Amino acid sequence: MSAEHRPGGYVHLTWGIHDRPPSEEWHFETTTVRAVGKEMRKLTAEFQIFLMSTVG
Repeated sequence: MSAEHRPGGYVHLTWGIHDRPPSEEWHFETTTVRAVGKEMRKLTAEFQIFLMSTVG
């Protein structure tokens, strides 16, 4: 995942999954756009919950 702040108060988030090394024969990426502020904070909190639920 990568994030880039863009003019106008938006963040472009690029999400990706890929095959395991060393082959990496396939990959998928998509970009979503989120407004800076409350929307971005909500997404961050939800993503943190998701990551914590996948550990352990």
